[in-house]
Amino acid sequence: MNRKPVPSAGGATTVGPAADLAARGVLVRIVDAIANPVFVKDEQHRLVLVNDAFCRMLGRARADLVGRTDFDLVPAEEASVFQAKDKVVFQTGILHENEESLTDPSGRQHWIVTRKSLVTAFDGSRYLVGVITDITERRQVQGEVELLQRRLTDALENIGEGFVLWDADDRLVRCNPKFLEFFAVSADLMTPGRSFEEILRGAVARGQYAGTATNPEGMIQAVLNRRREAAGSSELLLSDGRWLYVTNRRTSDGGIVGILSDITERKKGELELREANESLTAAMDKLANTERLATIGQVAATVSHELRNPLGAIRNSMALVHQVTAGKQLGIDRALERVDRNIERCTTIITALLEFTHKREIVRTPTAFDAWLGEVLAQCKIPPGIILDRELSAKAEVTIDREHFRQVIVNLVDNAAQALKDPAWNPPADHARRIIVRAQAAGPDLRLSFIDTGPGIPPEVLPRIFEPLFTTKNFGVGLGLPTVRQIVEQHGGRIEVDSAADVGTTFTVWLPRSDDVQPVRRKASGRAAAE
Repeated sequence: MNRKPVPSAGGATTVGPAADLAARGVLVRIVDAIANPVFVKDEQHRLVLVNDAFCRMLGRARADLVGRTDFDLVPAEEASVFQAKDKVVFQTGILHENEESLTDPSGRQHWIVTRKSLVTAFDGSRYLVGVITDITERRQVQGEVELLQRRLTDALENIGEGFVLWDADDRLVRCNPKFLEFFAVSADLMTPGRSFEEILRGAVARGQYAGTATNPEGMIQAVLNRRREAAGSSELLLSDGRWLYVTNRRTSDGGIVGILSDITERKKGELELREANESLTAAMDKLANTERLATIGQVAATVSHELRNPLGAIRNSMALVHQVTAGKQLGIDRALERVDRNIERCTTIITALLEFTHKREIVRTPTAFDAWLGEVLAQCKIPPGIILDRELSAKAEVTIDREHFRQVIVNLVDNAAQALKDPAWNPPADHARRIIVRAQAAGPDLRLSFIDTGPGIPPEVLPRIFEPLFTTKNFGVGLGLPTVRQIVEQHGGRIEVDSAADVGTTFTVWLPRSDDVQPVRRKASGRAAAE
């Protein structure tokens, strides 16, 4: 009766004598059927059994392998490694698994994993059983993957753009040095596994982004809302003045990959180009205005020369007519009044043309502005049905030419009143027709606002309101607002307008509070319009 193998301590196995292995031929065939290379060594490290797969791996016949040691079959350095690990198994009896290299007779190197265990026979003989798994192809693929990873890492670390990858849970996977350079303020927060929101909040708290001081939480929520889309491009301004162009895309597993480029120089170029265009436009406008003023001056001189003398003669003649017809009840009084009014109107137009085309001499006087403005407004003629509100809280002294600046106040109040009385405008019956004049201190400037609740100005008219001789009214010559702007600019200030249909119009005059203070450059906001 055959004896069954009996397990022994330490993982080794004990078998019966060779006589019990009557079915040895069957056992050999079973071992040969195993796809993995299998070998058995005695304590002298000689091969006593190998299967077909082992023979194929080494490219030798079984007869050339049995009885030989590793030193007979592979390079000495490999044989030394094999036998050293064999000794561990013989000494401990513990199953051992090693990853090793093996060179076959053709010189081809294999990477193998060898699982070695100890078997003890009933006669005390010990044998080492080894099962080999060839992992050469796996190692090659792994090597290629590692090479690709090294190349990818090298590429990402040396490109001029920032790179960042977030997983599907919006946690940082990796980023390159350029990305960390862009966000140096928060670079220590860029650790794998940290969430985007946590990094964003830390960066905002450290002032990394421009324009977040007033409402940091609002900025954070806006960024998080946009991030849910995770597609598209945007421009980002950092607190150090750099501009970044950010492109985000979703990955197939739901993550986000971002590419960031420094566009600071491009933005500077765009700004310089815009400023150059604005300067060119301003120069062209100035040239056109200069030519227009020259033309108006020539016309004014001609009109003054050609019309003032005839007007004088007509005025004198009308004075004589008044004397002759006085008290005679001829029924021509109204007709004579119309003639007188039109004579005065022509004289006013000629005077306005001459004054506009001649450089005004500004004689400034320190003025307590609120009190002076109150006196000027008290003298303004406000049509019935219009309310004039005064909000004078500048509490400032300015140096102005009082007579010339009075014209600014009167013209703008009259302009508002005319808008509120426009016969083509039909507001609701309960609509308040109101003019608000507001004076306030604004840093180095005094801000003077003229607000009406009128119909507003059509957008197509707005760009031309300060052009000399441009008017949409059936009276006047279109010099009211150009004269206002001329006087304001001579005082070192500027005028802005804001208007909306059926809401009203606001003229804002910025006036420096002293001769040596330059007005702050501001741009009108909202829908600009004017009367």
